[in-house]
Amino acid sequence: MDKSSELLSIGSADCLIALPPTKTGFKAGTLVDIVPLRGGMAP
Repeated sequence: MDKSSELLSIGSADCLIALPPTKTGFKAGTLVDIVPLRGGMAP
């Protein structure tokens, strides 16, 4: 993913997901912390 597509994705996001570093990944259903975003650029 290049920088411009990252910005487009963030611009239309409702929240950010905060994930700690891991070598094994996360199992489906794992609870995660989010950072809600207000006033996203999505129409």
